[in-house]
Amino acid sequence: MGNIYDYYAATDDGHALALFEDDRMDDPFGTLGLKGADPYLLLGTVEAHLTGVSEEQVEADPRFCELLNEGENEGPWLVSLTDGLRDALA
Repeated sequence: MGNIYDYYAATDDGHALALFEDDRMDDPFGTLGLKGADPYLLLGTVEAHLTGVSEEQVEADPRFCELLNEGENEGPWLVSLTDGLRDALA
């Protein structure tokens, strides 16, 4: 079975991790289930197009898909999105 992805808004990484660890996912903006949208494979391209920077610059950002939890080999994993993508989508 492949990976399944959900996206949700949080005020910061600590808040995102708290929602993730509590398994509540009750953020005020709702969870967006983009089941096949791998953040590492897709969102670098999306951010590059939205912001006008290269994919290499996006991927060089330390927040690009930074692992926020201590995920096991089987997951689940929580990764961050860059501030550039956040701002472009806002």
